Amino acid sequence: MMSSKYTIEKLGPDQYDQWNSFVDRSPQGSIFAKTWWLDAVAERWEILVCRSKTGGLLGGMPITWQKNRIKMPPLFTQTLGILLADFSGKKYAKRITQEKTVIEALVEGIPPCRSYRINFHYSLKNWLPFMWRQYRQTSRYTYVIEDLSDLDQVYSAFLDKKRNHIRKAQKADITVRTDCSLDDFYRIAGRTFSKQGMSTLFSFEQLDRLDRVLRQREARKILFVVGPDGRIHAANYIVYDQNCAYNLLSGHDPELRDSHAGSLVIWESIRFAATVSRRFDFEGSCLRPVEEFFRSFGGRQHTYYQIYRSNTLWQLLRDGWVELRLFHMRHGRGRGVV
Repeated sequence: MMSSKYTIEKLGPDQYDQWNSFVDRSPQGSIFAKTWWLDAVAERWEILVCRSKTGGLLGGMPITWQKNRIKMPPLFTQTLGILLADFSGKKYAKRITQEKTVIEALVEGIPPCRSYRINFHYSLKNWLPFMWRQYRQTSRYTYVIEDLSDLDQVYSAFLDKKRNHIRKAQKADITVRTDCSLDDFYRIAGRTFSKQGMSTLFSFEQLDRLDRVLRQREARKILFVVGPDGRIHAANYIVYDQNCAYNLLSGHDPELRDSHAGSLVIWESIRFAATVSRRFDFEGSCLRPVEEFFRSFGGRQHTYYQIYRSNTLWQLLRDGWVELRLFHMRHGRGRGVV
């Protein structure tokens, strides 16, 4: 698709390396936008990109399909949305203009779909082109430790209560280990869901599929806190690239909360993340107890948008109103347009 300035196209497999390199450079880039991640979590996906007339990559948008809906994969993926080239070298007004024009071109290129619902990276603040096309948004929150280069400074930003919990856990008869299995992690995660009266939101097979890809890429770490009897108190699963580590999944034994192993395993995850990444993203939560727990580690609060729109015609078809209206029109019981 051509606009006056840009070309919108869908990438082919031979262009995926180019896209993955772009992800590393984009301010909105994350491990979740890499093609190999999409392969592991989504049954059907594509990447729409915006190019300059000279062929330069100015922006792009991974699209993940569920039937005829564009939406976030239900498992493991925090954000997708639009990724932009780094326009920070431009004057502010020109940068905003360039971002707006690229976003607008990508919005116009979204394929026909029943509905659209995607979580965007927190660094993308300009959603006006979506608003102008009758999309809506809701705000969500995450906490990010922006700089892992000085762990003493990172630790000093924790709330006093959190540091006390970590010190108590370090003095307790528990050990941080990395040699437990994926089955062990799945079981401890399941206990957390069970405590909340929920079934585990993902199967072991789904987790294993992603884990095999991440191990091959050396892009994940699982940390466990284990007692002398071999019982797992808490565990944490993080994924990472050079730009950011993400607190993907956590689990704990509700009967062993007094050991404060949950706080210790997060601190050890942050310490490991400092060896491989620049930032640590807690992935956020709007659940009050979880938000409070993540906030206590001193990260900066970031707002990110979930942008969405439903196709009204599809909604009407679903509810049967179109068929009813057509029936009335054909039988002379009503006039008008659908």
